[in-house]
Amino acid sequence: MRAREDVSCFHEPFMYYYYKQLGIRTMPHFDAEDDHPREYEAIWAMLQKQALKSPVFVKDMSYYIYQKVLSDESLCKQLTNTFLIRNPLKSIISYHKLDAALSLEEIGLDAQWNLYHGLEEKMGVESVVIEAESVQENPEKMLQWFCNSIGLKYKSQALKWENTAIPKAWESVQTWHAEISNSTSIKRPEYSTDAELEQQFIDYAKSAKAPQLIDYLHYHRKYYDLLKSVARTQQQSRK
Repeated sequence: MRAREDVSCFHEPFMYYYYKQLGIRTMPHFDAEDDHPREYEAIWAMLQKQALKSPVFVKDMSYYIYQKVLSDESLCKQLTNTFLIRNPLKSIISYHKLDAALSLEEIGLDAQWNLYHGLEEKMGVESVVIEAESVQENPEKMLQWFCNSIGLKYKSQALKWENTAIPKAWESVQTWHAEISNSTSIKRPEYSTDAELEQQFIDYAKSAKAPQLIDYLHYHRKYYDLLKSVARTQQQSRK
């Protein structure tokens, strides 16, 4: 989205509320900016101020604030929501490699489902759900589909970017984005069967001496399956 150059992008502004204001835990590889707002209301004010100047794109985690968002019907109806989901057999390993103390909540799929379902059932707000693997397999097709779904003009330049400098918004968390910072486009996924992914996950949990990851997977998988079903139904119905 940043490569489009026609939207203002914010990278996880509510991590300041979750990790700094609430102090849930200490997030590794996070060098917080001193002048970034930390209070929930102040962060929204920052985003809404920018929205008066240009369209705003916010990438964030549902578990930071989903309960507060669902308590504000007026705010919910101002937002266009998209949920990007990734197979937890992959995402949990990736997360654990950077943060061995990650919590059950930080896996995030239950919060994504609760926010998606709450927006639809309580607020009548329809949201888009996209599988990360689908984006990797066919970036151009999925970007066109995404833009059409939310009423945003398609721009192919969003699929290519320069890696000459880290975006300022990533400087505080650049370790989390090392791979994409060294890329210039979306990388196709390595193919593995479901059975292979399952075994790889079990092997990783054993070698990392992290049996809790198995419990995290069992808990979150049902929410992933619910969201994946929505994503595939939407793609079929909006072709």
